[in-house]
Amino acid sequence: MAKAAKSAKSARKPRNHLAEKILAKMGDAGPVVYDIEALANEFNVTPSKLRDAFEEAQQRGGTGSLSDFATVPDAYLDDAQAPRKQKITKIDSERFYSDTPLLFAGTADTHLGSEFALDNGKAKTGPTWDLYRMCEREGIPVVFHGGNWVDGHARFNQYEVKKIGVTAQIEMFINEYPYAKGVKTLFVGGDDHEGWWLQREGLDIVEYAAMKAAAGGRDDMVFLGYVEADIALIPGGKMIYNRYVASSKELQEIMQMSDEEKAKFQAENPGLDRPFPGGLQRTLDLSAHPNHAILRLKHGGGGTGYATSYQPQKIINGYESGEKAQIELLGHYHKASVDYLRNCWTVQLGTTEARTTFMNKKNIIPHVGTWMFKANQAPTGEINRFQHRFIPYHVRGFNFDPRAYGLRG
Repeated sequence: MAKAAKSAKSARKPRNHLAEKILAKMGDAGPVVYDIEALANEFNVTPSKLRDAFEEAQQRGGTGSLSDFATVPDAYLDDAQAPRKQKITKIDSERFYSDTPLLFAGTADTHLGSEFALDNGKAKTGPTWDLYRMCEREGIPVVFHGGNWVDGHARFNQYEVKKIGVTAQIEMFINEYPYAKGVKTLFVGGDDHEGWWLQREGLDIVEYAAMKAAAGGRDDMVFLGYVEADIALIPGGKMIYNRYVASSKELQEIMQMSDEEKAKFQAENPGLDRPFPGGLQRTLDLSAHPNHAILRLKHGGGGTGYATSYQPQKIINGYESGEKAQIELLGHYHKASVDYLRNCWTVQLGTTEARTTFMNKKNIIPHVGTWMFKANQAPTGEINRFQHRFIPYHVRGFNFDPRAYGLRG
């Protein structure tokens, strides 16, 4: 019996004198917050030992809590700064639901007139014709063309084109370019191919093509500019842009207007420039539309980069702050890609021309196909969603049999 009592006495936890001192200090003071540094100095112990004793004092009925923050010496109080109040950013999620879907399509580098062009205007077949049929079926009202509508005429391609001369190629282009009910095409001109005529002869090929289209009754073909043009996207689905020449129907209506009717026409159509009666404009008038986004349609320059995204990156990085568009559609490189660069959706529009002799010599592969897009625009103007579909075409089929073709067949 004595042995058991002795064993129980040895197993009893030793008395913690520091905990008793803390209990005595607590007394009946209530829920006081004690500074760990001050208590450690008072009892001449380390903070970790004091913390253990304080917990035991709490378990034995003591009240109060321990602060782990060290006291700032008075000498440093002048240098101590109150923490800056954090600004809470509130996200207005309504902008992501109460918006307007913008449906449009894109293509570039059709090179009509070239032996390697894949569209046949007489038979109405090819990648571009298929795109327009899909647009008509799906209710897409606008197609953007990024330039190089025709192959042009130069010394090094004269034996690879079906038509020689500017008039022959442009008339072929106006007569054979695809069309679909309810679909309008917005064009920019390239600095090469059709642009060669401007470089050599000084002929504004975009204006010439616009006049030919108007004369031919192609009101669905709208020519915006040389190399690039900006289109303002207005919440609600409206687009504002400048153009070279009014359509034949618009010209007839404008020429028959009185001065009062012309003034009313201008007031009702801000930004939709016509040569009559206001003259040709190069900048958009968006004073009535502070909430908008800019879509830039551009024909690039230079050769193919070492990586597909290289040229788009160089173009977007070359813009100054505030100069970028929200959507940039690029022609020229015969590549298909989508990149989000500096808050700008950047698309290379591909091509509908097969691999040419020049591309074969330079080891360049074309991305043959067309695009369809759905961009959602918030009431405040920004593009908050951007969906894209690429329609690829394999010139020799998905499963290529080399026995069926010659070297350049």
